[in-house]
Amino acid sequence: MRRLMVNLREAEKIEVTTIIDNYVDLNLRGSRGVERASFERWEWLVEKPLLAEHGLSLLITLYRDGEVHRVLFDGGWSTSASLQNMKTLGFNPSEIEAAVLSHGHMDHFGGLAEILKAVKVRIPLIVHPDAFQPNRYFQLPTGKRIRLPSLSEESLKKAEIVKSRRPQTLASNLLATTGEIERTSFEKGPSGFYLEPSGEERDFILDDQAVFAKLRKGLVIISGCAHSGIINTISYVQRLCQTEKVYAVLGGFHLGGSTPKSLVEETIQRLKRFNPTVVSPMHCTGWEAVRMIAAEMPNSFVLNSVGSTLIFE
Repeated sequence: MRRLMVNLREAEKIEVTTIIDNYVDLNLRGSRGVERASFERWEWLVEKPLLAEHGLSLLITLYRDGEVHRVLFDGGWSTSASLQNMKTLGFNPSEIEAAVLSHGHMDHFGGLAEILKAVKVRIPLIVHPDAFQPNRYFQLPTGKRIRLPSLSEESLKKAEIVKSRRPQTLASNLLATTGEIERTSFEKGPSGFYLEPSGEERDFILDDQAVFAKLRKGLVIISGCAHSGIINTISYVQRLCQTEKVYAVLGGFHLGGSTPKSLVEETIQRLKRFNPTVVSPMHCTGWEAVRMIAAEMPNSFVLNSVGSTLIFE
């Protein structure tokens, strides 16, 4: 099989604004490369509060030679929170030129339809074909399996759906999707997910994908849930770009819930070997894993919050 390669243009600056995450704190202080939503900056937050939920939605803005490109990555869970937060933060949905769905779980696609309506023109939405899998089940700690809401193409009719298992470039070749990510023996895929209620057929969530961009300083890698494994994801992007330097890793790392502590610890040790300048775990990473990353990588760690903007240049 011919090795896949992605040849991206280098961005001069990248801004990643959190529209939806599991956590919001308006008392966080900004720092170099991190702008925070706060009452001090925006008094109107007293009347228009930012909302947090178990979900993820990021707005990625890329700059190069006077060009400005804005791409939506995921849409959160509820139908209204992402769009409300976007407007509260001063973003015009009509400035979004493309969207990417990390995978077909409700906490990532739930708010997409309303955002796409607000964009008002049909923009490309890059999605793995398996994101539309109609039968998905999750096993609760009690052993009971519940059916998850499924994503329909009809709900996304306001977008130009681009189905692909392979990497796709967007934003004038400043950003790319990974497409389907190769799995390894270290991170074999998530447990507790199934394609039928009896639990005989596991759901490996092959539709999981990330996005990435390049700076002069290295790669910026953004995951949705990293069901493929965050280490697999980083390594796969390195192979796609044929470059080793990783500047920033952010997004959901899926190390919470029933993830064994030994796997969390080994994942963090392997993450440290990439030596990223910035690490910002979000969404499904889990409190214990976030705490451990902060302790193990204090100079790289950035606590995320709804309304925060991470600036890379």
